[in-house]
Amino acid sequence: MRRASLFRWIALLVLICPVWSDASAYAQARRDSGDARTDRNKALVRRTVEGTHRGEFEGIPPTHKPVKWFGFDLLSLEGDRIAEGRFVSDSLGLLRQLGATVSSPRALAISESATAPNDEAALEREKAAIVEVIERQAAAFWAKDFQRWADTWVHAPYIRRLGWSDSGGVVSVEGWDTIGARMKKSMADNPTPNATPAKLVRERLSFRIYGDVAWVTFEQHGVSTGEPRFDMPGLSHETRILEKHDGRWRVAYLGYLLAGSPDTGQKR
Repeated sequence: MRRASLFRWIALLVLICPVWSDASAYAQARRDSGDARTDRNKALVRRTVEGTHRGEFEGIPPTHKPVKWFGFDLLSLEGDRIAEGRFVSDSLGLLRQLGATVSSPRALAISESATAPNDEAALEREKAAIVEVIERQAAAFWAKDFQRWADTWVHAPYIRRLGWSDSGGVVSVEGWDTIGARMKKSMADNPTPNATPAKLVRERLSFRIYGDVAWVTFEQHGVSTGEPRFDMPGLSHETRILEKHDGRWRVAYLGYLLAGSPDTGQKR
């Protein structure tokens, strides 16, 4: 599918994306399709939506607040048509911007807008714990330490690893059994540790934490070490969804879109 045709189809997704089920609630809504990457019959799209809340949405009366949310679309293509679409959107983040309170049956939601000192301290502790898991998972990945890498994941059939890179194309793997087996083999086939962590930079971290679930996005800058299977050079847009199990944060969704050249900083 040609890139122009792909973006025309993406524009139509506004009509079917679940969070747009009541799009009339948002005035002057603008949808930026962001980056799109194709690989044979698959396409991965990073999108951002902005608007003003001027109508009732999910039972919330108009707040007249500007809102912005983002997500990823994984599309299966057949010729010039989209045969199947899977969407990941920060719907909870959107509701949070409208002032909705989201809580877990096992714990009170930890809010970015909390003002009490105890709440602020608890939020910072949770953020630090989440970052530690992300860093530990990445370090284990590049060290080719499968057991330590596996310890950072939720071991369940609903988890997913989704991404795009120039060397690997679109990658979409579902379920721990498949994700774990593939990574174990890949590390065994390429056992020499990769030098990426020594020169890795993460920035623009954004957190949404709701009880035992957290959504985190960030930008990651890596380098090329000459190992295409494990390198992530340049700018990568990263997403993690984590769940807390037995008091420990673990990754349930890992998304990446490798978009930038390490030499020029420009998108490919």
